[in-house]
Amino acid sequence: WLAREKEFERMQKLLSKHATLRSEDIFILTAQGLAEQKRWTTLSEMLKKGRQLPVSNARAATWRALASKNLSPDNLQETRQHVQEAIRHGAAEKNTLAILGAARLAEEWAMPDLALEAYLTLAEPGSRQELELLEKCWQAAATLKDSSILEDLARRLATSWPENRRFALRYDYLRLLRGEKLGLTVAKSSDAD
Repeated sequence: WLAREKEFERMQKLLSKHATLRSEDIFILTAQGLAEQKRWTTLSEMLKKGRQLPVSNARAATWRALASKNLSPDNLQETRQHVQEAIRHGAAEKNTLAILGAARLAEEWAMPDLALEAYLTLAEPGSRQELELLEKCWQAAATLKDSSILEDLARRLATSWPENRRFALRYDYLRLLRGEKLGLTVAKSSDAD
């Protein structure tokens, strides 16, 4: 009830530190409350590495990234490390929500390489959201201007959805730009006309 009413300080006064560190539900409510109140130092102390926490490592790393970004906005290196850690732990734990949260933070904080890494981790072949996630990967790779990654993504899209002419043209165009299989690409596109 206190959490719903956003009375996080009262809630913390009623709970012992040990109860917060033992109960996943209470820990999550406390961490969310600290973030809402922008009490980044307290949140950071609560999430110290090496401490046994009742939440996944991926989720803890995401909160560490949030606290780090707000405590030291000019020191992006530490924030990047926490986002990478969230992606790595999320993948190991198969924690889709944690990876998605890290991807969104990476996008928001202009870290397209980490957003790409996270979305690629989530874009499992044959999954329901594969196409949507590959499009997110495409946006991040386009921001990075990495033609080899763009070509790999275009190939994956074109082979996974062969009926989609836009994907096939995109793939052929990238191969043409990179000078790969020039004769085959030109012949193929003239056959399509």
